[in-house]
Amino acid sequence: MDLNAQLASAYGDLARGYKKLRDLHLRGVKIPVPKSESDNEEAEVGMLGELSVKELLADKNMWCGERESFMQKFLEATLGNDVLRMDKFKNAWRYNSSRKNNWEKISGKQLDKEFFSPLANFLSDVVEFVNHIENAKELAKIFPKLKNHRGKYNRLRRIVPELVLKEREFRSYLVNIHESLKSLR
Repeated sequence: MDLNAQLASAYGDLARGYKKLRDLHLRGVKIPVPKSESDNEEAEVGMLGELSVKELLADKNMWCGERESFMQKFLEATLGNDVLRMDKFKNAWRYNSSRKNNWEKISGKQLDKEFFSPLANFLSDVVEFVNHIENAKELAKIFPKLKNHRGKYNRLRRIVPELVLKEREFRSYLVNIHESLKSLR
């Protein structure tokens, strides 16, 4: 067979295949679509899964004397600024690079289970870690690169009893992120 005859035969086979697909579609037969590997993967969750308490507290900016600024820095360090967002109507989205607009809508239960609860648990680990530090000298041994250990120790000890992640704070942080990022449309 010459090349033209082979091409004509191949085009005929393609046309018959497309006609069969058209008939299946018109009859309403659902063809299962295989899931890609990216659909099964968890979305990126900032640094929450990778960050340890020591790494978090090794940052000199975390040692502030006000609860609000500590919570803001804690959320920035663990979640980042482009992982999760929420509008004022409590619609939440998480970053997912496999999506067309890079954002995947999630439910309130998912938000609580995958983000709020792990963050609250991580913050309680931070509080427990700080409570085990007895004085500024011990702090200097744990974090030798930090300066002014006594001041940092006293500032953090003052706010440790108040360090509990409140859902309202968490949502407020996410709304601020949503407003600072570009529109979803």
